[in-house]
Amino acid sequence: MKKCVKCNAELENDAEFCGECGERQPVLKTAPTCPNCGNPIEEGAEFCPECGQKIIKTNSSSTSSNFSTENESSANKFSEITKKPAYLGGIGAAIVAVIAIAYFLFAGNVVEVKASDMLNDYIRDQSIAEQKYRGKNIKITGSLLYKYQFSNSSDWAMVVASQVVGDKRYSIILQIDSENTKAVNSINVGDFISAKGKGIGIVPQEDPTVISVQIHTDSINE
Repeated sequence: MKKCVKCNAELENDAEFCGECGERQPVLKTAPTCPNCGNPIEEGAEFCPECGQKIIKTNSSSTSSNFSTENESSANKFSEITKKPAYLGGIGAAIVAVIAIAYFLFAGNVVEVKASDMLNDYIRDQSIAEQKYRGKNIKITGSLLYKYQFSNSSDWAMVVASQVVGDKRYSIILQIDSENTKAVNSINVGDFISAKGKGIGIVPQEDPTVISVQIHTDSINE
């Protein structure tokens, strides 16, 4: 605390004017103190004369709050480093890269389509449709028209779209492995179907007028 130069009222050291008489006051400079023991130290001192603590001066104004110990300085530097993206280096970066690749190869490469739209694509141009669907991860939706077992295996076929155009019958068929018979039996004609699987494309038939487009289904209504 200091006193007013005119009326002797008590004022804060940094007060520029007296609150009682309004007289302008000289501003007293606060002496820096040791951050370890609080003992007053001279400006520019490298060590505290009381406890011997090494003093590090920052780039701000010369008050006690502008000094820190070596440990504090190192901690601040470490804190700044951890805020940067560099912490993702090494194993962290590798994990992020694997996740990103997996997303683009699987989740990011799924063709979502209605069974009726896929059927129309094959009716318009089989070659272009094959490029669009064959070998792709497909999520397809539609309604069950009918189901049966393949004649040459115990796998199931679920027809979700079919249409006769000219002398040809085009059909979109979900191929279901035999171990998923329970799922097949739980779906009746007319039920909505949402399935995921790999596009097989056109499977040649004994009858050349039958265009059978098949999808090897991994999951259905899940």
